[in-house]
Amino acid sequence: MNVILIAGLGPALMETEDLTGSLYDQDHPEIRRQYYIGGRDCTPERLVYQIRGESIPLLRPRPKLQETDYISETLKSILSAEDIPFHFIPICQIWADEVPDTRGLEGESIVCLSTTFMWNERMLNHSISWIFQHLNCRYLVVGGQYGVLKQEYLLQHWGTPNLFLQTGEAELSLVPLIRVLQAGGGEKELCAIPNLLSKRNSGTLLRTTTEDFDFRSVPRVHFRGQNSYIPYMSMRGCPYRCKFCALRECTPKWQYQTAERIFADWRAYAQENGARHFTINDSTFFIPYDKIPPLLKLLKGSGFTWDANARADTPFDASSVKELEEAGCTALFFGFESMCSETLKKMDKRTTPADNRRINCLFANSSITTKMSFIVGFPGETPEDFAQTQSYLVNEHVGRYSLYVFEYEGDILPIGKEKDKYQLELLPENGGYHWAHAGEHWKHCGMDSDTARSLRAQTIRLTRIHPNSMAVYRTWQDAYAWPFVPELDKEQNLRIEKLLDQLVFAPVDAGTALEVEVHRILEELEAFHIVLGQ
Repeated sequence: MNVILIAGLGPALMETEDLTGSLYDQDHPEIRRQYYIGGRDCTPERLVYQIRGESIPLLRPRPKLQETDYISETLKSILSAEDIPFHFIPICQIWADEVPDTRGLEGESIVCLSTTFMWNERMLNHSISWIFQHLNCRYLVVGGQYGVLKQEYLLQHWGTPNLFLQTGEAELSLVPLIRVLQAGGGEKELCAIPNLLSKRNSGTLLRTTTEDFDFRSVPRVHFRGQNSYIPYMSMRGCPYRCKFCALRECTPKWQYQTAERIFADWRAYAQENGARHFTINDSTFFIPYDKIPPLLKLLKGSGFTWDANARADTPFDASSVKELEEAGCTALFFGFESMCSETLKKMDKRTTPADNRRINCLFANSSITTKMSFIVGFPGETPEDFAQTQSYLVNEHVGRYSLYVFEYEGDILPIGKEKDKYQLELLPENGGYHWAHAGEHWKHCGMDSDTARSLRAQTIRLTRIHPNSMAVYRTWQDAYAWPFVPELDKEQNLRIEKLLDQLVFAPVDAGTALEVEVHRILEELEAFHIVLGQ
């Protein structure tokens, strides 16, 4: 019987409504004609920066990294280590509604679906429907974090004796389950496999014993071929209980690798795969902090570069920022979430607005790129509470940020236990929602989702047009290499990015004064030796 593995990242859906009315509004390509001013094309693609007698395009495609992710490679490693042949289908084919290539897959299959990068029931249903439409699926094995959270839902809506839910780590149960199913699926043999849940023909549930494993003893994930970029995880689980995150609910045990193990893994990837850059996928990398100083010493002079997620209460100071730079850190991503102390308490974030300000100031002049994320509309938050976040972003924040409207999909989030306290309820949907979204239409005692979306749009526009704002919201920029001008420092490149963003949104912000606004932006860019190319 065939084994088909389906895994990968969630759909990378940019909020296209953010680009409405701009140069890059895909529904209105005619807007581009407004940028032909005085017989010249004034779009950002025409800009060059002049240096040492050369004219170099300002917008250069970002180097394409090999498309891989940690979860997919982990599952491939588990199967390969036990010599189990399998056919891999990237989950992006499901998101794109593509027809899979099933040549060579004769007969029935065991389909193993990872749900780690799913976040709502629509995505789950869309994926399973796609599998039964396109594959000859005899057994469906569902694993990953979201599947753990939605066990009851899966059993109710998709539960048959041919559905098996993995309720723990794949390292313990995936291979034994495949072998038993290939041999005929005996009940006695199934009962011996840990972390398994299935509805049997009798209507009863098969729920096997729960077992943990020692993450530190697990061999590193093996990647195939040459790849200068490697995704990496140094921990499983998370010690925090933020109420907007369900990670603790599906992975309750927190485990992490030592500094020595991390460095040894990276050196092995460098030797086997030619790896030079590592993206650390941990929910927060810098805990426990006592592992960080020895790791930075090991990384200094190694030639490796890396990026990671961090918390605002990490005990960074000026000297540790310098050590991070020397150790090859290129980017850090912080979840600030709010600049209102009461909202942070409601989130159980265990950080303060003072922590957020301290981190932003520390890294403002560092070579390390930062991006801070915020939430608008968390249960109990009022427009007056969010005004503190908006004021900070417009007047104080330096660098990139993202701003998300709270989404609520039932009670799988810890905040769901307090829905009565905050009068939180989902409202009927008005249609028009993409299947990758759910829980977007809600209200609570502080505001409703329409208000939250309005505040988000208002904040993004204010940070863009305010003359002194140093905050940059990213919509179109990810396709291009950063920094725009490598010879200039981060502050100058952020100013260039701000001007380019204003240029992209000139039709939205300037209205009938578009031509005047475009000339102003081009004049400011000239100070950086950036001009329209020939």
